[in-house]
Amino acid sequence: MSHSKSYTTGQVASLCDVSQRTVINWIERGSLAARKLPGRGDRRVDYEVLRAFMLRHTLPLPEAWGASAGEASGVSSTRVLVVDDDDRIRE
Repeated sequence: MSHSKSYTTGQVASLCDVSQRTVINWIERGSLAARKLPGRGDRRVDYEVLRAFMLRHTLPLPEAWGASAGEASGVSSTRVLVVDDDDRIRE
Protein backbone atom coordinates (compact mmCIF):
# COMPACT_ATOMS: atom_id res chain seq x y z
CA MET A 1 0.00 0.00 0.00
CA SER A 2 1.47 3.34 -1.03
CA HIS A 3 1.05 6.29 1.32
CA SER A 4 2.05 9.87 0.62
CA LYS A 5 0.27 11.21 3.69
CA SER A 6 1.87 13.30 6.36
CA TYR A 7 0.65 13.78 9.91
CA THR A 8 0.49 16.70 12.34
CA THR A 9 2.07 16.32 15.76
CA GLY A 10 -1.44 15.96 17.19
CA GLN A 11 -2.28 13.14 14.80
CA VAL A 12 1.03 11.42 15.57
CA ALA A 13 0.27 11.73 19.29
CA SER A 14 -3.12 10.12 18.78
CA LEU A 15 -1.69 7.27 16.66
CA CYS A 16 1.06 6.59 19.21
CA ASP A 17 -1.21 7.09 22.24
CA VAL A 18 1.04 9.75 23.77
CA SER A 19 0.73 13.50 24.39
CA GLN A 20 1.49 16.04 21.70
CA ARG A 21 4.31 17.37 23.89
CA THR A 22 5.92 13.91 23.82
CA VAL A 23 5.85 13.92 20.02
CA ILE A 24 7.42 17.39 19.94
CA ASN A 25 10.13 16.16 22.34
CA TRP A 26 10.84 13.19 20.06
CA ILE A 27 11.23 15.59 17.13
CA GLU A 28 13.42 18.05 19.05
CA ARG A 29 15.68 15.22 20.28
CA GLY A 30 16.02 13.88 16.74
CA SER A 31 14.29 10.57 17.47
CA LEU A 32 11.49 11.30 15.01
CA ALA A 33 12.16 13.13 11.75
CA ALA A 34 9.72 15.87 10.81
CA ARG A 35 9.66 18.84 8.48
CA LYS A 36 8.67 22.36 9.42
CA LEU A 37 6.09 24.15 7.36
CA PRO A 38 6.77 27.76 6.36
CA GLY A 39 4.95 30.41 8.32
CA ARG A 40 3.88 29.24 11.75
CA GLY A 41 6.46 26.46 11.79
CA ASP A 42 4.00 23.60 12.25
CA ARG A 43 5.61 20.21 11.85
CA ARG A 44 4.61 17.29 9.66
CA VAL A 45 5.75 13.67 9.91
CA ASP A 46 5.64 11.60 6.72
CA TYR A 47 3.87 8.23 6.76
CA GLU A 48 7.01 6.22 5.96
CA VAL A 49 8.98 7.93 8.72
CA LEU A 50 6.23 7.45 11.29
CA ARG A 51 5.70 3.81 10.34
CA ALA A 52 9.43 3.04 10.67
CA PHE A 53 9.54 4.89 14.02
CA MET A 54 6.55 2.93 15.35
CA LEU A 55 8.05 -0.40 14.27
CA ARG A 56 11.46 0.48 15.72
CA HIS A 57 9.85 1.33 19.08
CA THR A 58 7.37 -1.59 18.98
CA LEU A 59 4.32 0.68 18.93
CA PRO A 60 1.21 -0.95 17.45
CA LEU A 61 0.44 0.14 13.90
CA PRO A 62 -3.08 1.32 13.05
CA GLU A 63 -5.19 -1.41 11.43
CA ALA A 64 -6.07 1.03 8.63
CA TRP A 65 -2.43 0.90 7.53
CA GLY A 66 -2.89 -2.74 6.54
CA ALA A 67 -0.23 -4.07 8.91
CA SER A 68 0.11 -7.78 9.43
CA ALA A 69 -0.89 -9.03 12.87
CA GLY A 70 2.73 -9.48 13.95
CA GLU A 71 3.76 -6.13 12.59
CA ALA A 72 0.81 -4.34 14.22
CA SER A 73 1.67 -5.71 17.65
CA GLY A 74 5.39 -5.23 17.24
CA VAL A 75 5.86 -8.98 17.77
CA SER A 76 6.74 -11.28 14.89
CA SER A 77 5.36 -14.45 16.46
CA THR A 78 4.14 -15.88 19.74
CA ARG A 79 5.57 -19.08 21.11
CA VAL A 80 4.55 -21.08 24.17
CA LEU A 81 6.69 -23.67 25.89
CA VAL A 82 4.75 -26.56 27.42
CA VAL A 83 6.68 -28.87 29.68
CA ASP A 84 4.86 -32.01 30.76
CA ASP A 85 5.52 -35.74 30.66
CA ASP A 86 1.96 -36.50 29.54
CA ASP A 87 1.74 -36.63 25.72
CA ARG A 88 -1.93 -35.59 25.75
CA ILE A 89 -1.09 -32.37 27.60
CA ARG A 90 1.80 -31.49 25.27
CA GLU A 91 -0.41 -31.88 22.20
